[in-house]
Amino acid sequence: MTKVAFPTVVFLVFMSCSHLFAQTSIGVTPDMRAEANGSYQTGDWAKAAELYDKIVKIETNNIQARYRLGVALMNSGKTADSLPHLEQVMTASPNPIFALSLARAYARSNNKAKSLEVLAKSLALGGIAPETLTAENDFAPWKDDADFKDIVRRSDLAVNPCKAKEEFRQFDFWIGDWDVKTPQGLPAGSSRVQLILGKCIIFENWSGGGGTNGKSFNIFDTNDNKWHQTWV
Repeated sequence: MTKVAFPTVVFLVFMSCSHLFAQTSIGVTPDMRAEANGSYQTGDWAKAAELYDKIVKIETNNIQARYRLGVALMNSGKTADSLPHLEQVMTASPNPIFALSLARAYARSNNKAKSLEVLAKSLALGGIAPETLTAENDFAPWKDDADFKDIVRRSDLAVNPCKAKEEFRQFDFWIGDWDVKTPQGLPAGSSRVQLILGKCIIFENWSGGGGTNGKSFNIFDTNDNKWHQTWV
């Protein structure tokens, strides 16, 4: 029987553990990310799911990778497998993009109640564009459903907040092309007034005599419930 000194045994155990740690702590390489992103962008969902699964196992807190894993699984027909990932990212980072994908996954699982619940939660996060909701095939069976139609209506107001208050429309009479004259009836200039940026801004373009040109942004501020003009 061969005797091995205690320090030698400790050294061998240490080396063995170090080797094992080195094997399991290899990070995600740029090539792994590039391949996963490429598969996702080209719609190779099965391949993307496989690659993102490897990434997520190494980077468990990588929210973007987990989100893409969930989407890839859902689009490759593995909706049940996608739900835990989409639920996790929605909990970790609530936002309308994650909400839409999670709601779609619930819809594909025939869980209408959970799908509408997630869509309702998205309203407080800024909402989802109403045209996105109505164009989504996963929600098509509910197009005439009263609850779904109400969410679409409320999403429109969330995404386009200037539709929510009548005060935003108080100066709409100003919109148009104007020939401006002095009290004596002489030409003083011209003005083109437009409604821009989601119907939130009344934009004035003024051209006056003698080169007195300028522009103004006119907005209704819900903080003080007053109109404000910024003229340049």
